[in-house]
Amino acid sequence: MRVEIDTWFSLRGSVYQAFAAILLLCSAPCALAATAPWLWTPVTEAQFFSDLVPEMELPMRWEYLKGDAPDAIAMNDIVNRIDRHLRLENPDAMMDVPPPRVKVRDHEDVQAFAVASRVCLDLPLRLDSSGSSVAEFAEVTRDDTVEPLRRQYAKCVHLTQPEEVQAFIVWFNREHEHCRLEVAGEIGNQEVVPGAGCRFDQRITGKISRAKVLTVKANAPWLIANTGLFRVAQTQDQVAFVIAHELAHYYRAHYARSQSRYTRGFYSHEDEADELATRWLAAIGMDPNAGIDFFSNYLQLFPEAANASADGDMDRAHSDPCQRTQNIARVIADLSQGN
Repeated sequence: MRVEIDTWFSLRGSVYQAFAAILLLCSAPCALAATAPWLWTPVTEAQFFSDLVPEMELPMRWEYLKGDAPDAIAMNDIVNRIDRHLRLENPDAMMDVPPPRVKVRDHEDVQAFAVASRVCLDLPLRLDSSGSSVAEFAEVTRDDTVEPLRRQYAKCVHLTQPEEVQAFIVWFNREHEHCRLEVAGEIGNQEVVPGAGCRFDQRITGKISRAKVLTVKANAPWLIANTGLFRVAQTQDQVAFVIAHELAHYYRAHYARSQSRYTRGFYSHEDEADELATRWLAAIGMDPNAGIDFFSNYLQLFPEAANASADGDMDRAHSDPCQRTQNIARVIADLSQGN
């Protein structure tokens, strides 16, 4: 399936092109790594199983292929090729970003995904003054909602030093469009105060006055790909497109970054991941059309997906494959013109 580029002229298309110009300057972590190095947390394979699997409710150890299985080797080779390319192009930005790896799960699911971790700010968080209880942890989500967490779901990298705390607050307020945080009180007796733009989950309102620790999601250097992916991805290049898409979520720290501020309602994290995946495939000598072919196969298997739409829901994973195909076709046209 090839999409005619001439059909992609609209306000949406012009916004896509504006963001594309920015991406050309910043197709890797760029300044993010320098200003917010905690967004990428180093996690060994042992820690993946001991910490991330229970923390993020991931598939258990016995569900994954061994590292020397052919499918695991092939997928990690794609990861390595893209990672090498980005480190050559952006050595300073990539210095503190852990090289990612992929775990291959023996399962019929056709999806792949990047794995989240958590960062904890070791200061109490002021919540609803009318509440009477205290939570161990509260997390601010990408859509500016503050939610309580159960204790067992907050293993994380801790930020404790004043300069780390200040850098975190500056970064958070830059990344979130509505929710703003400030630190009140003197060192040694400080607390984080959410602004009016932060929405409290119903489990907090009228119930929880404060949380002992504030958390946000960060990016673990792991992807998970299901073997069911091969039902859709029928060539190595199509598999590479899916892996590159998930790598874009990792390198661009999408788990931690507010989608509403970043996209302004036009250009989503998924759009950016598709764009970067297409550019990276071209950069390492693979077929940039692979994303279009992948979605063509996907729609043959799942024709009902043609009616999918994000509809403004920040937590909905993926939008209409036809729309995403148009975005990829635009990127391919840009590449053909040397952009």
